[in-house]
Amino acid sequence: MKKLSPLKSGKSGLRVDDIDFYIEMGRQQGIEVGIEQGRKERVFEIARKMLAEGVPAKTITEYTDLDEKTILSLKKSMDQNETNGEGGVSPDL
Repeated sequence: MKKLSPLKSGKSGLRVDDIDFYIEMGRQQGIEVGIEQGRKERVFEIARKMLAEGVPAKTITEYTDLDEKTILSLKKSMDQNETNGEGGVSPDL
Protein backbone atom coordinates (compact mmCIF):
# COMPACT_ATOMS: atom_id res chain seq x y z
CA MET A 1 0.00 0.00 0.00
CA LYS A 2 1.06 3.55 -0.73
CA LYS A 3 2.48 5.47 2.25
CA LEU A 4 0.78 8.76 2.94
CA SER A 5 2.25 11.84 4.54
CA PRO A 6 0.16 14.64 6.03
CA LEU A 7 0.15 18.13 4.65
CA LYS A 8 1.36 20.86 6.98
CA SER A 9 -1.48 22.88 8.46
CA GLY A 10 -1.35 26.53 9.34
CA LYS A 11 -2.27 28.17 12.61
CA SER A 12 -5.94 27.95 11.70
CA GLY A 13 -6.04 24.20 12.41
CA LEU A 14 -6.71 21.27 10.11
CA ARG A 15 -7.37 21.86 6.45
CA VAL A 16 -9.62 19.74 4.29
CA ASP A 17 -6.52 18.09 2.79
CA ASP A 18 -5.35 17.19 6.31
CA ILE A 19 -8.74 15.72 7.21
CA ASP A 20 -8.81 13.72 3.96
CA PHE A 21 -5.32 12.43 4.76
CA TYR A 22 -6.34 11.17 8.19
CA ILE A 23 -9.53 9.64 6.86
CA GLU A 24 -7.54 7.75 4.22
CA MET A 25 -4.92 6.71 6.79
CA GLY A 26 -7.68 5.33 9.04
CA ARG A 27 -9.28 3.54 6.10
CA GLN A 28 -5.98 1.89 5.17
CA GLN A 29 -5.35 0.81 8.76
CA GLY A 30 -8.86 -0.63 8.94
CA ILE A 31 -8.30 -2.61 5.76
CA GLU A 32 -5.00 -3.98 7.09
CA VAL A 33 -6.64 -5.01 10.38
CA GLY A 34 -9.50 -6.68 8.49
CA ILE A 35 -7.12 -8.61 6.26
CA GLU A 36 -5.12 -9.81 9.26
CA GLN A 37 -8.28 -10.87 11.10
CA GLY A 38 -9.42 -12.78 8.02
CA ARG A 39 -6.09 -14.58 7.84
CA LYS A 40 -6.35 -15.59 11.50
CA GLU A 41 -9.89 -16.85 11.02
CA ARG A 42 -8.77 -18.88 8.01
CA VAL A 43 -5.88 -20.43 9.96
CA PHE A 44 -8.29 -21.50 12.71
CA GLU A 45 -10.71 -22.88 10.14
CA ILE A 46 -7.92 -24.96 8.59
CA ALA A 47 -6.79 -26.17 12.03
CA ARG A 48 -10.37 -27.21 12.93
CA LYS A 49 -10.70 -29.15 9.68
CA MET A 50 -7.35 -30.85 10.24
CA LEU A 51 -8.32 -31.78 13.81
CA ALA A 52 -11.63 -33.16 12.57
CA GLU A 53 -9.68 -35.38 10.16
CA GLY A 54 -7.48 -36.65 13.01
CA VAL A 55 -4.29 -34.85 11.98
CA PRO A 56 -1.83 -34.70 14.92
CA ALA A 57 -1.38 -31.34 16.67
CA LYS A 58 2.34 -31.30 15.81
CA THR A 59 1.55 -31.52 12.09
CA ILE A 60 -1.10 -28.80 12.37
CA THR A 61 1.49 -26.59 14.07
CA GLU A 62 3.85 -27.06 11.14
CA TYR A 63 1.21 -26.06 8.58
CA THR A 64 -0.58 -23.25 10.44
CA ASP A 65 2.14 -21.74 12.68
CA LEU A 66 -0.29 -22.00 15.60
CA ASP A 67 1.42 -23.18 18.76
CA GLU A 68 0.57 -26.62 20.10
CA LYS A 69 -1.13 -25.17 23.20
CA THR A 70 -3.55 -23.21 20.98
CA ILE A 71 -4.28 -26.29 18.87
CA LEU A 72 -4.94 -28.45 21.93
CA SER A 73 -7.23 -25.73 23.31
CA LEU A 74 -9.07 -25.62 19.99
CA LYS A 75 -9.45 -29.42 20.05
CA LYS A 76 -10.78 -29.29 23.62
CA SER A 77 -13.29 -26.63 22.58
CA MET A 78 -14.37 -28.72 19.59
CA ASP A 79 -14.75 -31.80 21.81
CA GLN A 80 -16.87 -29.85 24.30
CA ASN A 81 -19.04 -28.44 21.52
CA GLU A 82 -19.52 -31.92 20.10
CA THR A 83 -20.49 -33.23 23.55
CA ASN A 84 -22.93 -30.35 24.00
CA GLY A 85 -24.34 -30.84 20.49
CA GLU A 86 -23.20 -27.41 19.33
CA GLY A 87 -21.26 -28.59 16.31
CA GLY A 88 -19.09 -26.08 14.46
CA VAL A 89 -18.98 -23.25 16.98
CA SER A 90 -15.62 -21.51 16.76
CA PRO A 91 -13.68 -20.06 19.71
CA ASP A 92 -13.04 -16.35 20.00
CA LEU A 93 -9.87 -15.29 18.22
